[in-house]
Amino acid sequence: MLAYRDNVPFMVPYRPNPLFRGRDKELAGLERLVCGHKQVTVVISGMAGVGESQLAGECAHRLRDHFPGGVFWLSMTNPDDIQVQVALCGGPDELNLPGWDGLSLEDRVAGVKRAWAIPVRRLIIFDNLEDRELLAQWRPNTGGAQVLVTSRRGD
Repeated sequence: MLAYRDNVPFMVPYRPNPLFRGRDKELAGLERLVCGHKQVTVVISGMAGVGESQLAGECAHRLRDHFPGGVFWLSMTNPDDIQVQVALCGGPDELNLPGWDGLSLEDRVAGVKRAWAIPVRRLIIFDNLEDRELLAQWRPNTGGAQVLVTSRRGD
């Protein structure tokens, strides 16, 4: 699902769940961490099926107004798809990078990475990330991006 509020990208595949209950403590902790002043990477981990992605989605919906640079969701399940997902974040309905239509895939990815590195608060969610090297490759190390990871890995 893709939605916008005041032209701010919100790329989250889950709708708000009106029946979401029982995770108030976890949501409060996520809010404290991702809405703080330090750039952070927060990991939600657990066994498959316990709701890591649902918790991340609910967090994104509840906190979206804290991220004027947008909220971006990337599925890390298939590493071969990540580059295309990142490139799509720069499209006309998302970051609206100048000249996006005429850019190569590599230039689109580079443009998104540059945009994510500027000091604008945004939330980037890496869903189902199991390979640490993918985090190192795609996580912005500078700028205003906060990163939320869902993973089955406990480390």
